Amino acid sequence: DFLLLFAAGNSGPWPSTIGSQAAAKNVIAVGAGENHPESYADGGAGRSIHNVVDFSSKGPTLDGLFKPTVVAPGENIASADSDGAAYSFQCSAGMMAALETLGGTSMATPACAGGAALIRQYFDKGYYGTGAPNNASAFMPSAALVTAVLIHSGKPMSYYDPYTGELLPAPPTLPHSSQGFGRVDLDSVLYL
Repeated sequence: DFLLLFAAGNSGPWPSTIGSQAAAKNVIAVGAGENHPESYADGGAGRSIHNVVDFSSKGPTLDGLFKPTVVAPGENIASADSDGAAYSFQCSAGMMAALETLGGTSMATPACAGGAALIRQYFDKGYYGTGAPNNASAFMPSAALVTAVLIHSGKPMSYYDPYTGELLPAPPTLPHSSQGFGRVDLDSVLYL
């Protein structure tokens, strides 16, 4: 029982730009949200974690599916920086040189995969029902249950109009072709 996650692609803001793997029916396609230091202080105005970043690919897919499925932070993400040698398998020298700030749905997808792993662990350790580990409640969740929890955690996000560049308010209902089921927010669905 697997859960497959794919980066939605960086061909936004235009509609119907989801990458081919992310367009598959039973996978989670992850879009990118804005992620700036000021995003955490502005309460939703301007650059904000509550906005889908303009480069994130949008749906619908060619066969009419709402994609991306969910959105996670995908801008200004600190990531390992290669030393440039193809077979060294090493990062650059020094702590700060070993990190690079990147953006894209390929940066958002690992964050979402980490969230899916936390959901699986939540049920596997028996947190369900009490918010504390309990072997009597423990079970291995299916990929469908993990997907359902991710989707149910989604919060609507503002998004950019592809034709004017204007920031539009969050849609009143989800799913929406700009963001699927919205920004993943596990605190809203996992009782601890």
